[in-house]
Amino acid sequence: IMVYNKQLLAEAGLDPDNPPVTWEEFLDASARLQDENIDSLAVGLADPGWGIAVLACHFWPQTLDSIDAVGQAIIGEKSFTDEEFLDMWYRLEELNEAGYLIEGVMSISLEESYAEVVRGNAAFSLINTQLALEWYEEYGDEEIGFMSFPAVTDEPVDWIPVAPISLFITEWSEHKETAARFLEYLHSDEYMEGLLDVNVYQPNKRFPLEQIEDEEKLFVFEQVKGGFEENAWFVDTMIPYAIIGDGLIPAGQQLIMGLITPEEAGEMVEEEAERWRSMHPESAENFSIWFE
Repeated sequence: IMVYNKQLLAEAGLDPDNPPVTWEEFLDASARLQDENIDSLAVGLADPGWGIAVLACHFWPQTLDSIDAVGQAIIGEKSFTDEEFLDMWYRLEELNEAGYLIEGVMSISLEESYAEVVRGNAAFSLINTQLALEWYEEYGDEEIGFMSFPAVTDEPVDWIPVAPISLFITEWSEHKETAARFLEYLHSDEYMEGLLDVNVYQPNKRFPLEQIEDEEKLFVFEQVKGGFEENAWFVDTMIPYAIIGDGLIPAGQQLIMGLITPEEAGEMVEEEAERWRSMHPESAENFSIWFE
């Protein structure tokens, strides 16, 4: 989820209860924060630089024709140099050149970047929902707020990236009845209400969203629900790690350092995809079968 520091927004003359919704509003808010010497976006790009993959999870579902475009690029039916993929690199360069990324972005990890918001060193950050809700309970809604990732299209962003979940009983299971009872329990009212107590959302029509009275907390849960409805998967659940670790992540790091252009960032990812297909033909074939 995207979290923000309400006090920092107020210092910049922004409404702390109405964070930016569109990309243009986000840039405007960032400029006003910068006028007050406040860094806008905290994201960690130090080794392994996972912040780039996280940003892709928020940008690409907005700009791609569909999330299937990721799989099509992996098997070579599309290219990571296509405009729908490059949009993210242009916007990341825009943030970087304007100075809206937190100072020292290349020296902090993604996990370390979270804390910069509650420390008052940056206004916005991306954080896993579990920790975000723990912070919310600790600091309260006067300091911490939740918001959607800025919309870069005309479509509202009413989702966050999620991980696809599959629970099933295998043919070779020796304890099918026990497994079936366990799966039944995962759909029970008792289990669902237990998840509420530990701030975990399950993508299940039986999940009792109506029992959540806190509006900020409900917003987070609805964003998770929207992720499953939108099929906005984390890209690292779809893209082979070699393409991420040797393409996506270093491309982002080099872009931030000013060593390459957005177009060259796309080329780096595409080159790694081509290399992966040529060096791992069996894996590429298996991926193609899975994807189709």
